[in-house]
Parts: sequence; C-alpha cells; structure tokens
Amino acid sequence: MNSRERTRLVLNYHQPDWPPLLLWMVPEILARLKKHFDVDTEEDIHDKLDIDTRRISLDYIGPGTGARCDHENRGIFPG
Repeated sequence: MNSRERTRLVLNYHQPDWPPLLLWMVPEILARLKKHFDVDTEEDIHDKLDIDTRRISLDYIGPGTGARCDHENRGIFPG
C-alpha cells in the first residue's frame, strides 16, 4: 500500500495497513535532520523517513485582515 492509498483509506474511515504519518518540525529540527541525512530539502527528509502526508499552507489573499471573533466582548460564550 502506498502513501496515497493509505491516506485515502483513512479519509474515508477505513483502516489502512498502518496510520499515515505526518511530520511537522521547527526550523532548527529541520536543519538538524537535513544535516543528519545529508539532504537538501524537507521533501528528501520525508522520503527518508517514509512520511505519508505533506503539509500545505496558503497565504490569505482575501479582503481585510481585521475580521476576527472577539468572544470576550461580544458574549459568544455567555457566562
């Protein structure tokens, strides 16, 4: 079973051969792992460690950045 199959099974509430693995790391750990494995990219580290998933992040480009929930002043959690 490959990473894609494993992840799709889990997303569809089925049991894979083992749980898909995800790796998030702070820059200091990333640098140490690159040195340890003698690789240049985070993708190379994922391949070395057989990590199944990848983190995807996008920058927000929508209107306004000030919209947020102010639960303390608007009573969203009434007390």
